[in-house]
Amino acid sequence: MPQMEKRNREAIECGNLINKRIGTFPLTQFSDLYTQKPAGTRTLEKITRDQATKTFDDNFDKMISVAPEEGWTLPSPAQIQIDKKRRRNEFLDKLGFKEGMAEVEVAPRDSHYYDSLLNSARLSPKQSATLLHDQ
Repeated sequence: MPQMEKRNREAIECGNLINKRIGTFPLTQFSDLYTQKPAGTRTLEKITRDQATKTFDDNFDKMISVAPEEGWTLPSPAQIQIDKKRRRNEFLDKLGFKEGMAEVEVAPRDSHYYDSLLNSARLSPKQSATLLHDQ
């Protein structure tokens, strides 16, 4: 998650530590907002199980490695592994991964709050305007 690392670096450099994000919090937040898309809705992103697992594990491990610097008391190594597995499974489940699924297409969990999804990195201004108009 390069964006999170950049944000943390900038927060430390300017001394505004309220903007620092550690570990799995942003991932948990993402899985609270997005899940496997319902049929007939637009896809926000395709995520592979391997991609989601690696991202979770990398950020969990970073969180544990900085815990002493942050003044956190850690449980035993065995308990850390139990917690990691439980939290990873919750994360994957909330994204919509079922047993044997290698990829999910995600969309906002509560589409009531989203009138449209526009990916300005892939759509031209005209395509975006057409999608907005058609809504």
